[in-house]
Amino acid sequence: MLNAKRVVITGGSRGLGKVFARHLLTQQYRVVLTGRDPGALDLACSELGSVFGTENVSICAFDVTDPKAVSEAFKEIGPVDVLINNAGVLGPVDYFHHIQPDDWLSALDIHVRGAVYCTHAVLPHMLARGEGIVINLASHAGAFRWPYCSSYSVAKAALIKLTENLAQETRKAGVSHFAWHPGLVNNVGLAADAQQRNALTDSPAAFVNRWTAEEERQGRTVTAEQSAASLSRLVSGELNTLSGRYLTVYDNFDTLLAGQEHIVQGDALMLRIQMPKR
Repeated sequence: MLNAKRVVITGGSRGLGKVFARHLLTQQYRVVLTGRDPGALDLACSELGSVFGTENVSICAFDVTDPKAVSEAFKEIGPVDVLINNAGVLGPVDYFHHIQPDDWLSALDIHVRGAVYCTHAVLPHMLARGEGIVINLASHAGAFRWPYCSSYSVAKAALIKLTENLAQETRKAGVSHFAWHPGLVNNVGLAADAQQRNALTDSPAAFVNRWTAEEERQGRTVTAEQSAASLSRLVSGELNTLSGRYLTVYDNFDTLLAGQEHIVQGDALMLRIQMPKR
């Protein structure tokens, strides 16, 4: 039986976005893929539609950094049950002082401006219905740091704080927000993007390449299936009592749910300053 929920995935024509779409379609959600490239979206829709039915997957091409295009797109899409703000880029990899400021800010435009515009477009309908879920793809780079990838790190930190604030604003209205880290996924997404970059041996880009390779060697990466399965539990709504939190593919969601009262009361899984012991 078709799941009534409509899930919109930005940046859904390739990489993790398409992986997530495929998994959610197996769970019988209706999926809308968005992206800037109509041709890539057509190919993804054709591929997924041939397996799961063309009535269950649709596409909408627009640039998430264009507010007018975003507004018009979501009017065309209609009410959204779950928004997954997946669109993003690795951004420039170098010492900050070697990067042109506009290049550095362009990554924030896609991650942050895109999430802001898309979330702003879907919230009125969610609030009116008294339900909805917004999932912002975050990263340990935003919760901790990632030198040489500072624009990516700052963008993900901004998304974590956006999640916290909007969750507080919309909690009583039944809308949940999550900042979720999909993990370093084998051969897909960030790990693949980093490894594809040509880099001189002693350059910052080479350092990032070596780091991602070492993470994989040490078994600290995840499969695309593991990442998608984690996401689907957020989409299902079973974690809604933990709205506003930074969650990751590495978390045991069953354990978190068992301790949810302490998590909420202790303000845990939030981006906080660690105060020194006195």
